[in-house]
This record gives sequence, structure tokens and C-alpha cells, in this order.
Amino acid sequence: MDNDGVEVILVENKEESVQRAVNRIARSGVDNITVVQCNLGRFHAPFDIGICLHACGVATDLVLAKCLAMSASFVVSPCCYGAVRSGHSVQYPRSDVFQAAGLEYHEYVAIGHAADQTEAATAKSVQGRTCMVVVDSDRCHLAQQLGYTTQLNVMTPQTCSPKNHVLTGRPTSSTM
Repeated sequence: MDNDGVEVILVENKEESVQRAVNRIARSGVDNITVVQCNLGRFHAPFDIGICLHACGVATDLVLAKCLAMSASFVVSPCCYGAVRSGHSVQYPRSDVFQAAGLEYHEYVAIGHAADQTEAATAKSVQGRTCMVVVDSDRCHLAQQLGYTTQLNVMTPQTCSPKNHVLTGRPTSSTM
């Protein structure tokens, strides 16, 4: 299969997910994918674009941080907003904009929990989707303050993904 010089590196920490990926890759006939089992913090190879799908809670922010540190573009689809928690490598709120607005950590955690209430077409789901926008806007603002052009998009149809958000970003020409 001709891949035009494109190399894909799949980084996954969980053994079961790695095995599932290896099996799917073998069935696909694609020959330009390398699977690396490790924690994202231990992955240090250069890359141009980071992509993650349904990265739960802080995992979205870890992928974003890795992309920002490498000046790589990103395409991320967050999930499990209620699992956002400050730790040794990620602090919330993420951006100067949200910090300057005075949003406190405990308020941010509450917004994350509310963002997970999106299952049915109810008043809570409208609130949940609004809270998703708040968290993902903070993520986009962080990338923007580091010289990225970002977009927050919504996948359709709504049934294609539990949360439907896709954040994209690319370094502006001045950061390349």
C-alpha cells in the first residue's frame, strides 16, 4: 500500500487497547503504523500531528500538552469531562484567559461534572453541552496563547460520538 511517506505512530498505555490496535492494523493491510506501548509522558519521538479520540478527562490535556511542547498540530476529541483534575503535570483552569476571569479550581471541577450530563434531550443536556464548550474553550485559549490557531467543532450526527466535540489547532507560521 502506498502511504506517500506518511508514518503513523500509535501510542497507547493499555495492553488490551494495544492488542486490539495490532490486530486491526494487521487486518487492514496498512504497513506504515508503528504501535508503541507506553505512558504518553514517556513518549519523546518527534511528530507533526497529534490525534486522540475519546481521551478521558485529563488525558485530553496531556495530549494537548505534548502537542504544544512539540509545536505539533492537533485533532482531539475529548471525553469524560468530569474526570478533569489538577495534578503534577496539568492545572485547571488551563488558560490565562480563564485564570484572569477568576474561575476557581472547584468551580472548574463542577463545570466538568456538569459537562458529562449530555445523554438525553433535557434541560440538563443543554447545560452539559454548554459546560463542554466552557472546558474546551479554555483548552483552545491555552493553545492560542502559545501561538496556535484553533477551532472547536461539533461532529454530526450527534449519535456518532458520546461528546461530539473536536478541537483542532495548528501552530501559526511564526512558531514554526
